[in-house]
Amino acid sequence: MTLGAWNRKFFGSTRGRIVGLLRRERLTVDDIAVALELTDNAVRAQLLTLETDGIARPAGQRRTGGKPAVTYELSPAAHASLSRAYRPLLLSLLDEMGEKMGRTEMDELMRSTGRRLASRSAFASADLATRVRLAAELLSELGGLVEVQERPDVLEIRGHGCPLGEAIEGHPSVCRAIESLVSEMSGAPVTESCMRSGPPSCRFLIARSA
Repeated sequence: MTLGAWNRKFFGSTRGRIVGLLRRERLTVDDIAVALELTDNAVRAQLLTLETDGIARPAGQRRTGGKPAVTYELSPAAHASLSRAYRPLLLSLLDEMGEKMGRTEMDELMRSTGRRLASRSAFASADLATRVRLAAELLSELGGLVEVQERPDVLEIRGHGCPLGEAIEGHPSVCRAIESLVSEMSGAPVTESCMRSGPPSCRFLIARSA
């Protein structure tokens, strides 16, 4: 089980029912065992799996009259992944912005957004190839499947698919955000040459001479 793989079948499982309980409040092993009519050991085994997957975590202790009991809660990442609001909100926001802003203004806003996503402080002294690889790693973390191709005169970040593909179909300006992110992280000018016919895929060129 990984974050983002929520479905009805999962929530019908023991682990899913534990997640449902932890969405409401912090609970101890005993609390969960009583609520789900399970043994303490069965609950501990499920919690261990949820901790390993980054879904649940210890949240402190509660006094019980004897030895304090550990309480558990959902991780912030689990709470975020349970929401289905981000995608429709983003697409609706882009539609609204597209209706009220010109192309130039929209492009500049996307570039500013890309710069905000990037941080150069940790690798400002690294060579260009290293900075480009780190930018590609960030794009992978954001959901892309990307690779860096090195040629004598240029470095290319090539994506297979696009992490923002659905948004880009209606709003090509969104590519400016990724272009700006790569430029900010690499410290070099970037030429965006994304493929938008058919399934969109990313392509960014960084000249070595830069």
